[in-house]
Amino acid sequence: MRHSIVLRIVVGAVILALLIPLGISAAEDAIETNEFIIKAPDSEALQAFVEENGLSVGPLITYPNPSEEVLELFGCYYIVTFPEELQEVQDSLVEELEGLEGVEYVDSIPTREVEPDIEEETESYFFMPDSFSEPYTPNDPLYNQQWNMRITKTNWAWNVSTADGVKVGIIDTGIDTDHEDLVDNINFEFSYNFYNNNINIEDGNGHGTHVSGIAGAKIDNNKGIAGVAGNCLIIPLRVSNNSGAIKTSWVINAVYYAADNNIPIINISLGSYNFSEEYKTATDYAWENGVFLCAVAGNENTNDKLYPAAYEHVMSIGATTSSDSRWSKSNYGSSVDIYAPGANVLTTEEDGTYATHSGTSDATPHVAGLAALIWDVHPDWINQQIWDRILNSADTIQIDKGKVLRMNSMRALGIDSVSIAEPVTPVTPVTHLSSWQITSSVGRQITLRYSDYPQGFSASVFDATGRKVDELHSDQPSGTIEWGECYGPGVYFIRDAESSTTQKAVLVR
Repeated sequence: MRHSIVLRIVVGAVILALLIPLGISAAEDAIETNEFIIKAPDSEALQAFVEENGLSVGPLITYPNPSEEVLELFGCYYIVTFPEELQEVQDSLVEELEGLEGVEYVDSIPTREVEPDIEEETESYFFMPDSFSEPYTPNDPLYNQQWNMRITKTNWAWNVSTADGVKVGIIDTGIDTDHEDLVDNINFEFSYNFYNNNINIEDGNGHGTHVSGIAGAKIDNNKGIAGVAGNCLIIPLRVSNNSGAIKTSWVINAVYYAADNNIPIINISLGSYNFSEEYKTATDYAWENGVFLCAVAGNENTNDKLYPAAYEHVMSIGATTSSDSRWSKSNYGSSVDIYAPGANVLTTEEDGTYATHSGTSDATPHVAGLAALIWDVHPDWINQQIWDRILNSADTIQIDKGKVLRMNSMRALGIDSVSIAEPVTPVTPVTHLSSWQITSSVGRQITLRYSDYPQGFSASVFDATGRKVDELHSDQPSGTIEWGECYGPGVYFIRDAESSTTQKAVLVR
């Protein structure tokens, strides 16, 4: 039995293949493992073996207050660690472990490395013209460099939602907690470090900061860029040390933790070509508990399956360019569910600055952010509905491998059914100066004030899909209207019948 494992991993914004083909000697790429997952419903023999041989043992699940269901699933799983002085006899001891009474399963835990980003020549790309009538333009000074928000029509989606308060878990290397464009959106209450089992989420590598900026950099703060879900709550779930080493057991803990703490969206910009039954069980558990998961398809220009993206309940994300072609290193094939921008994407840096990065690691948080936008508009939806809406609303584009789906935020939020603030030419010129304003736009009901409407005020109310749900009318030339008490939570639009101007409001419960 050989436990020196060569891995291929996709974890950096631009990570090249880490797998060295079999038959080629590459000692630096062969990562020795000294930790093993043991399933032992009866652990008496295991405990005796560990003590007799000078090993250490601990539970697989280590985060605080796991649910009873998680403990029921993995309460009999342990991690056994071999000290360095036993490396020469480790293989024989592992074989003994596999034969112990009460031990049902033994599997190695390889250590993966997050490599530094590889500099690429900047791709020549164009800024997409705004071909739609009223896209939302944030005041973030670097927004004009964010081609990704225009090609996916996320700027139109911002008319409806910026994912206010929706939790997005980023399983990665941590986050720059002082970055000007991230600090206001970080939720420290639920953030956690699974490497050290503490609350230190500071990013010692940079990868997690890049990913977080694409998903949730603060929108409209007059700083830097705008994230897809620019008002979401970013929850960093750190699964690496400062050098970027990652173990599957840490990621498994993070997935269970997110599900147990009602974090509805998980972004995993990490991957390996090694299937893990425990990892799959974790993603299944999260899905069954209502979580939407998305992960990288891989950066090796292959149709091989990468995990966790290839697990049944994880959406696999490929990368495209500003010209809607496949990014040259993006994986492809039937295991890739959808594509998103992943070439020269501007995002946040761990030193407080901004830079462009490429990779499926950068494509994936676009989809996580889109899931947050949809959930903000449809808070009563389940993860399967989010999954279906992302795929069913996507654009079909032609790449070198055939026709594929590329995310479209505008269609995902149903905005193609609603014309926002679309000017019309009135039949009779309006000679008076009427005005109206929603003065309370978020709450259990909406307050609207209007003035100088000689014939009275009339308006239509639409939900986020463009369906008319109500009519408002008052015979008074000026006054106040309250609306929404009998309607469910969500985003609504009120359109004045006279001017056809539209304003947005959000009902909460």
